[in-house]
Amino acid sequence: MKKIYSSILLLLLVTTFVTAQTTSHKKKQAETKSSTFNCPKFRELKWGSIKDSILINGAAPTFVKAKLKEDTCAYFIQDDDMTIGTVVCKNIYYSFNGAGRLVKVRMVVPKAQKSDMKFILESKFEKATTIFDLSNAYELIWNNIEEVRLTLTDYDDPTIDFVTVEFTSDFEMTEAKKINRSVDDF
Repeated sequence: MKKIYSSILLLLLVTTFVTAQTTSHKKKQAETKSSTFNCPKFRELKWGSIKDSILINGAAPTFVKAKLKEDTCAYFIQDDDMTIGTVVCKNIYYSFNGAGRLVKVRMVVPKAQKSDMKFILESKFEKATTIFDLSNAYELIWNNIEEVRLTLTDYDDPTIDFVTVEFTSDFEMTEAKKINRSVDDF
């Protein structure tokens, strides 16, 4: 009889231990879920800002139309600060929609500084949530940022000596989400 009680007790202890380990493991998995980040602006420019009303350090910047075939709504700022941390960009382009609202920032970064830029992005927004292997490039995409979609594109072509980092905003959808999250009708 004593052996039966000992066996039952041992079985209960083992079951409790296994249950505790399983529950603990599930909690760890939930804790490693990727975070959601906010990026309501690029430098001092809020997404959706009207180009003609933008002020940087209290002054209106001079936006110069860029001559880009792939983005006819792109501008650069005359005498813009090209540094992001230790990275010195070749260009920073600001794109505006038909209503003149800021919807995209595209940075052109020398390939030699790709790892520094990737480190900056991963430090701010964790690792990319998606990687696409394209025919001539690969893209790292961060879908864990509320206000923007962030993409780093690295081209396989050895004649292209840069990578691009693009912040693309759907500020109208973001604003609608803010309004809809604060509904108090029900």
